[in-house]
Amino acid sequence: MIAAGSDERRERLRGLIAASGLQVAAVVELEAAALAGCRSTDADLLLLDLDEDCGPTLEPLLEAVEALGIPVLFNDATAELPRSAVGSADLAQRIGLKLMTDGSGGSSRDGS
Repeated sequence: MIAAGSDERRERLRGLIAASGLQVAAVVELEAAALAGCRSTDADLLLLDLDEDCGPTLEPLLEAVEALGIPVLFNDATAELPRSAVGSADLAQRIGLKLMTDGSGGSSRDGS
């Protein structure tokens, strides 16, 4: 599951996760209400793309994340995502390794 503040970030992160060979269960806006509408049974973990601008909404956001009850991988939303295929492949591999060694058993919902 991915939560990010812009359509562009959500789509680019979805592509990177998919390129690492993992299945993306849901992609939502970086809002407490959007996360509250998600089912934790659909995902093994949440990739939360945060930046400094989310300060005022951080408390309700973290409450929604906590209610999901799944591991969270925080990503720096101010970091630029690569636009080249080579840079994307490298980042996808690094993200995939982090996600597969997150302590949740290293498996995705599709059994891989």
